[in-house]
Amino acid sequence: MRKTWRWAAGGGAALLALGLATALLTPAAGRTSLDPAAATPGGTRALAELLRSQGVSVERTTDPDQALSTGPSTTLVVAYPALLLPDDLRRVEELASDVILLGPPVGVGNYLGISPGRSVPVENRDPQCSLDAAAASGDARTGGVAFEVRGATDGATEPTAECFGDGGLPTLVQRTTARGAQHTVMGSADFMTNEWIDEAGNAALAMNLTGQNPALVWWLPTPRYNGQQSLTSLLPDGVWPLLALLGVVVVALAAWRGRRLGPLAVEPLPVVVRAAETTEGRARIYQRHRTRDQAAAHLRAQTSDVLRQRLGLPPTAADDAVVEAVAAATGRRPDRVHAILYGRPPDADEQLVSLGQQLAAIEQEVRRA
Repeated sequence: MRKTWRWAAGGGAALLALGLATALLTPAAGRTSLDPAAATPGGTRALAELLRSQGVSVERTTDPDQALSTGPSTTLVVAYPALLLPDDLRRVEELASDVILLGPPVGVGNYLGISPGRSVPVENRDPQCSLDAAAASGDARTGGVAFEVRGATDGATEPTAECFGDGGLPTLVQRTTARGAQHTVMGSADFMTNEWIDEAGNAALAMNLTGQNPALVWWLPTPRYNGQQSLTSLLPDGVWPLLALLGVVVVALAAWRGRRLGPLAVEPLPVVVRAAETTEGRARIYQRHRTRDQAAAHLRAQTSDVLRQRLGLPPTAADDAVVEAVAAATGRRPDRVHAILYGRPPDADEQLVSLGQQLAAIEQEVRRA
């Protein structure tokens, strides 16, 4: 009963610790980075408050139907384009609202003729373009991915603004769709986060891009596996600390239980068997199966081991060395000693009994010597 209660108490303590860690480490309401309701360094609450102070309504949503039904006079910000399925991206292309993708989309060949190129550092860059929202901000923290821009597609028309370039490729692209909507794709959204928004021209660029319309819908897509992203990217932000804590709890429980095992307990055998009975039983088995050779080999091997110990020979001593030492100690002829210790197996039971007597006699003579 005590052991049961101990295990129950240990398991309850582990579950309690895991629950507390979950409450402490999991962001409230599922908030993550690029979340307009999160005040963490990676969140965008500061930008959301700035927009509200300028009269822009900011609505946070995780509902794809609500996000994909936005219309004119509304800006749709997509926090994680890499989580969208190809069909969702195609629906985003067809929206009449302005769209801002806070990262490169994956799973499609291109988005309005814009496709991810190479990775580039995230650092302060000069706009180097005529886009008013970028030119008015000056240097801003951009980069991450440089894009390759093709000619206008069926869903897009010119003009196209290519800004914050790196090696001839832009890291922020804005293209006008056939419906007159402005769609912006950027390689990194660091300049919008709470951590970086108050540096260089980050705040101006973020406000200029997101504050063009009176309403803004900030979409945080629910992670769904689209075959392109890694499975670990679908896990919540706080899962790794929780797994680490769970590992510590398991190790602690194992160490606790290991210490409670204590030393080994020595218990008497339920039945005591005399050595003579074991020897007689083995002899009967040899006799029943007429295995005189095995019985003789067993007797000779046992006598040889005893003789090596008595004569001070190593266990690996050769047979000839044993024979010479026994002959010198007993005065017997070496050839007779060899025949007794290592000769032919007996052909009859009488010869086996005689061999046992001779081996015992040699052992007694060596002991006396």
